[in-house]
Amino acid sequence: MRRRGGQKHGVHGEHGGLSDGGAAARRRAGTATSEAHAGDRGDGSDTEQPFWTTFSERCTWLVSLAIMQSLSSLILAEHSVLLQQHAAITLFLTMLVGAGGNAGNQSTVNIIRSLALGQLSDRRKKFCVLRREAALGILLGVVMAVVGFVRVVLFYPHQGAAVAISLALFFICATATVVGTCLPLGFHFVGVDPVHAGPAIQVAMDIIGVTLTCSICSLVFRLLEVPPDGMSQPA
Repeated sequence: MRRRGGQKHGVHGEHGGLSDGGAAARRRAGTATSEAHAGDRGDGSDTEQPFWTTFSERCTWLVSLAIMQSLSSLILAEHSVLLQQHAAITLFLTMLVGAGGNAGNQSTVNIIRSLALGQLSDRRKKFCVLRREAALGILLGVVMAVVGFVRVVLFYPHQGAAVAISLALFFICATATVVGTCLPLGFHFVGVDPVHAGPAIQVAMDIIGVTLTCSICSLVFRLLEVPPDGMSQPA
């Protein structure tokens, strides 16, 4: 009986040892997998890089984005006559471009977080997220268009200006959410750290926002036959 008990105890001990060893192996494998995923996602902080490496990377991005942002000035210069004739565009341009940057940044941050957590591992999930963000962009655009219309009417009472600014605000917000979703996904696809999509979306929406604002306002003013400086005159 004692031998049997000892044998049973030995067997249990062996099983316990195997269980502990298996658990330890699983923990090591899980740790290695997590580290591998972290490496794939590019989660390493640049605080661990050499000083001049970090400086070079940041300087390259800042200079590139500054050059890209100069396109906004070219677009404004192209529509200088429109801006001179309709002062309300200039007055509300900051609101329009800022709304686009904010809306795009919301989507960008959400996608970067999802990529870091490994939640966008296959193409189907990415497509579902893109469709969801596009729907959110449309709804947010509607809300912001209403807010923009009310703001223009209150501070610059002219219906032509209100219609033009609110339409521009709708299209800017709707576009921003899609661009803000695609940028980090595109960066991740080509092997660039998706974190860089944060400042990139701001510059992208500056250019897109200015383009949409000038194009939409020009079209609306022609359709509504708004005379030059008509938005500067109270209705």
